[in-house]
Amino acid sequence: MADKVDFWALLGIKITDKCIKCLNSECLIWNGGITSSSPPNYGRIRAKLPSDEKSKAYLVHRVALMYYMKSTLNARDSVSHLCNNSLCVKPEHLNIEPHSTNMERRTCLQFGHCNGHGTEPACIFGTYMITTSFLASIYS
Repeated sequence: MADKVDFWALLGIKITDKCIKCLNSECLIWNGGITSSSPPNYGRIRAKLPSDEKSKAYLVHRVALMYYMKSTLNARDSVSHLCNNSLCVKPEHLNIEPHSTNMERRTCLQFGHCNGHGTEPACIFGTYMITTSFLASIYS
């Protein structure tokens, strides 16, 4: 049991060491590696989860939610950003939900309001969209 506790504690440190609290929102922003695909960019982290044979790259918001829950996710689970900030790792801003709901949230962002998502939580608005250029301006 001690090994499992140590694993989660070390993972938490690895995540929080690369985060900054956004001053104009409630988001906790990942300031480590990011995906190189076109926006939105997502945070990336290398980790060796209990089910892994070796370390591999993961989307950091998924790993942050695993850390918070102290449990791994199913590979098919979609983790949505309720705040629509792709670099946010704050557990209260993340939700496991169907992929279709995850995609609906893009429409909410596009139109600036949320019409609801059935039994899933509503989008969180009023948060500042964090971009890689914004982060670059902070650290340049």
